[in-house]
Amino acid sequence: MPLPFRYFVRALEMYVPGEQPTDPSIIKLNTNENPYPPAPSVIEALRSLGEDLVRKYPPATADALRDSIAGRLGVRRDEVIVGYGSDEALRLLCHAFAGPGQPIACLNPTYSLFPILAAMFQAATLQIDERPPASPAEDAHLPEALVHAPAALVMLPNPNPPYGTFYPLSEIERLCRANPDRVVVSDEAYADFAPASAVTLLGRHPNLVVTRSFSKSYSLAGMRVGFAVARAEIIDRLLALKDSYNLPIASQRAALAAWEAHDHFEQARRRILMTRAALAEGLVRRGFRVHVSHGNFVFARRDGARQIYESLKARGVLVRHWDKTPIHDGIRVTVGTDAEVARLFAELDRLGLKA
Repeated sequence: MPLPFRYFVRALEMYVPGEQPTDPSIIKLNTNENPYPPAPSVIEALRSLGEDLVRKYPPATADALRDSIAGRLGVRRDEVIVGYGSDEALRLLCHAFAGPGQPIACLNPTYSLFPILAAMFQAATLQIDERPPASPAEDAHLPEALVHAPAALVMLPNPNPPYGTFYPLSEIERLCRANPDRVVVSDEAYADFAPASAVTLLGRHPNLVVTRSFSKSYSLAGMRVGFAVARAEIIDRLLALKDSYNLPIASQRAALAAWEAHDHFEQARRRILMTRAALAEGLVRRGFRVHVSHGNFVFARRDGARQIYESLKARGVLVRHWDKTPIHDGIRVTVGTDAEVARLFAELDRLGLKA
């Protein structure tokens, strides 16, 4: 006798995460993690967790972390929600605003979780093809079909993977103004590597939500911490939807320490930006067509991308191969340390792709 799954649950596709090899000798440039360790204060915060803190439930709304985030961003505590990665914030937003007859709209390609989240709440997904800028001198413009999409929720990573396209804040405002009754999410997982954040627009646009992550720029991917910033009316309803204790005490303490270790964060961020430029230049010299990226990764295209990916993997260098519509010839390379990028170049040279 078949189990009584709801019909849309049977049809759900699972999110496919990047490979997580257990061999420490592998150069891992495939999942956009930070190549540098978290601040020493993060490790100290984790070591100082006593048995009493571990035994008890954590603070249900992580108010100490919310207060610190709000203080730096110039908003109030009741305008911030902290969650189990920014993915939780995105799921809560879909729960709150998407459903049958309330579709979400997003670019294609983009973060592959969006259509899965939509399907969880029986919402249609309207995917509009992205046209990234052809040169660094050209500003990115959102497709008119996205700006005017008949959706309840627009999900826009900014920068948008896999290309790393950054949309100027004027484009975010255009999106918000086009339909004030529609919720616009600026998903800023990579914003610390980009020119600006839409947080500065929140006071002017009550339908705007900004989501952020501690995984990329704060070296806390293993702690799974993210947050959303929006008008208090939205945050109040997201708090009502979240799990009762949605963030472990270890994650709360680690994130607070990382957030307040701003000098450490800034030093790592600058190193990543410098290495990103060298990575892009080196790939161009080796015959790749490289898109302008404002994330902690570079997207490069070349005939035979799958073979290049497989050959690099066999040589202990793991990148992300892209083979789904509309891209079938790309690799996405996380910005690693200078030594890791040098190893990537050395292996490409051994494959005959010399500069």
